[in-house]
Amino acid sequence: MTPGESVVSVVLLPNPADSAQLVDCSQLIHERTNSLIRLSDQFLPHISVAQFTAPAEEAAALWEQVRHLSAHVSELESAGLSFVPDAHEDGLWIELGFLRSTAASELQAQIIQSDFARQFKLHNHAGDSWRPHVTVGLVPGHSIPALNLAKLTIFKRSFQNLTLAVGINGEYWTFVETRFS
Repeated sequence: MTPGESVVSVVLLPNPADSAQLVDCSQLIHERTNSLIRLSDQFLPHISVAQFTAPAEEAAALWEQVRHLSAHVSELESAGLSFVPDAHEDGLWIELGFLRSTAASELQAQIIQSDFARQFKLHNHAGDSWRPHVTVGLVPGHSIPALNLAKLTIFKRSFQNLTLAVGINGEYWTFVETRFS
């Protein structure tokens, strides 16, 4: 990115109860693995729909183009925990994946076909290669100690009352600032 540019994202934010459970999961993973990511009030649990390289001040323009889509996705079904090798670093992303619903796919398609999207570079995967997920950890290396996550109930259930939001990404693609929701 050039100076003055940020990653401006359209995301789905889980409801407060689900966010709290995701933060607890991330905290547990951090304690057991020294994860580089620990979800919190500063690093918000989120499902990225579209991420663009753009000046942060453009978030308002993006929100104006997508806010009418806010009712399109109200629920996603959890698909379990995944471990994904980092393509650029020596590490593993730990993600709670979601089944890609028709409504979610249509939401992403409408966003990436917007006038805003034609002006700025899209960062994340789109269409059939999009993997809706919440990142709950990033572990250096490729070895993970035993994780006893049995007490967590977030892995196989529906997430409801998701909120569409636009904001700014930080280090490791964390969502650090909600500008509009």
